[in-house]
Amino acid sequence: MEELLQSFQNRNINESTKQSHIYTLQKINKIADITKPLHTFSFDDIMWLINKDPKLSWSYKRKTIGLFIIIKNHYDPNDEVLPLLREQLHVMADKISDKKVIDFTQENTNQYDAIHEWIQNLDNPQNYIVNYILFYLNTRNLDLIAKVIHDVSYDTTKDDSINYLVLYPDHVKFIRNIYKTKDTYGQKTNLIYDNKFLNFFMQIPNDTFILNNNRDTIQQMIKRRTYNNMTETQYLHNSIQKYKSDANKLFEIEQNRGSNIRNLLTNYNSDFLNL
Repeated sequence: MEELLQSFQNRNINESTKQSHIYTLQKINKIADITKPLHTFSFDDIMWLINKDPKLSWSYKRKTIGLFIIIKNHYDPNDEVLPLLREQLHVMADKISDKKVIDFTQENTNQYDAIHEWIQNLDNPQNYIVNYILFYLNTRNLDLIAKVIHDVSYDTTKDDSINYLVLYPDHVKFIRNIYKTKDTYGQKTNLIYDNKFLNFFMQIPNDTFILNNNRDTIQQMIKRRTYNNMTETQYLHNSIQKYKSDANKLFEIEQNRGSNIRNLLTNYNSDFLNL
């Protein structure tokens, strides 16, 4: 870890990117027992590492290569491995882009109404709250690591490293201090007036997290609760397909998610890819 922290020095890297590198390092440390400094890894060493776990996603492979680039560049900007890593980074980016296209061909992105009806029929408080936030507010997974507060007088400003769900008499305030694009969009607040949400929310114990506060397992925790085990990205695909011609709704999704409209329409809209 010290190696990576040293690599951050004298570089213009925002906190969100730093945290992403740190979590990537923690993940690869679980994949392999690393016994030598990362900046000494050869290209073959790095390729062995990213292919050691067959379940490692293309996204994490790309992040791992990016991690090695930043570390190697800090210790030796002329390291002969760097050009090979940058070339491989482009390969990984293309793989991820290809996967988005494959996702569209493998899934039905016109299930918005079916998902909506399924959510409205949920009778489990935690499952309803998770799906409501994920589907109607178009959040990412990590946004859902939020603390439940039943006391409106609770000072949510004393710790800005936590997301909060605060109960008021006629609504719940969802305060996001930690999410992927926080450095660009700042703190986000949503007021939720849905009666079923309010009733279920009061059944969740005070001062607990709506989901277990564990970043490594958050995706699986959520998929176990969603319609047909969908991911948050699949939920977003369906929202974009539903509202692709509604500028006001797209702007609302942009504000809720913290992702610009151009990105939403090009990466999450199958019509843009002519499929």
